[in-house]
Amino acid sequence: MVKFIIMGFVSLSIFMVLSCHEVTVGYLEADEAVYVPDSLVVPLEWTEDSYLHWHNEADWVSTKIQGVLGTAPIRYRITNVKVEGKGDAEIMKTVCMINGGGIFRIPFVHEIPEGVYIMSIEISNDGYCYTKEDIFKIIVK
Repeated sequence: MVKFIIMGFVSLSIFMVLSCHEVTVGYLEADEAVYVPDSLVVPLEWTEDSYLHWHNEADWVSTKIQGVLGTAPIRYRITNVKVEGKGDAEIMKTVCMINGGGIFRIPFVHEIPEGVYIMSIEISNDGYCYTKEDIFKIIVK
C-alpha cells in the first residue's frame, strides 16, 4: 500500500513539473497584412482637387491596415523609412505617426521635403511581434 502511495506521489510530481511551462497568451496573425491602396500622396501645393482638404487644414491620413488579426491591444510602430530619389528619411520618421489600426498620419503643416518614402512597420501585442518591410509608400510632391 505504501508503495502505491509513493508511486502515485512521484507520478503526480512528475506530471506537475512537466505541465508547468510558460504559455503565450493570445495570438497575432499579420502574415497577410496589407494596405489598400498601398500609398498616400501628400501634395505640397494647393490643387483644385484638394480644395476641401486645404480649406479645413486636415491632416493627411492613410487607410487602415488590413489582414491583421489578434488579441487586443495591437500596437504599431514605424521601424524604418527608405527614400527613393531625393528626400529626408529622418524628417519623415520624426513627423509621420502611426496610430491604432495602423493608420499613417502626417500633420497638415509639416517640414517633409519632396520625395518618395517607403515605410516599414512593426505590428505587436503581448507575446507576439511581426515586422512588415516596405509595406507602404508616402509620396510627397
